[in-house]
Amino acid sequence: VAGNINYTGASSDVSDERLKRNITPLTGSLEKIKQIEVSNFEWRDDLEYDIGEERPGQKDWGFIAQQVEPILPELIRPCNIHKKGTFENKDTKNEIKEFKFMAYEKMIPLLTEALQEQQKTIEELKQRIEVLENGN
Repeated sequence: VAGNINYTGASSDVSDERLKRNITPLTGSLEKIKQIEVSNFEWRDDLEYDIGEERPGQKDWGFIAQQVEPILPELIRPCNIHKKGTFENKDTKNEIKEFKFMAYEKMIPLLTEALQEQQKTIEELKQRIEVLENGN
């Protein structure tokens, strides 16, 4: 799909334990998250590839796949984008180019674990402050 996806309702993905194996707790997310740079940028408007009608020239913020990839390669995957005007044409095999895509939704578990890790540190620091203030 090139462009926006608008819908009402919910979006969900299967997460049933019966479909998974080798389940272990996620750790170390905070250190990974701290390495990722969040960027302001403007979508290029001089491309011959279809990045959606509303994006060219638009200011935005987010991540840069090439910067995230060395830290979290699981979030980055190659996908093809069609040249503008060639999506519906079946004779356009050479009219696509591979670009790096990022699975933004996969950041949610990392951010959740990082938040939990920070909260644990906050609670420990609050206890230490309380001990120092009470002279115990």
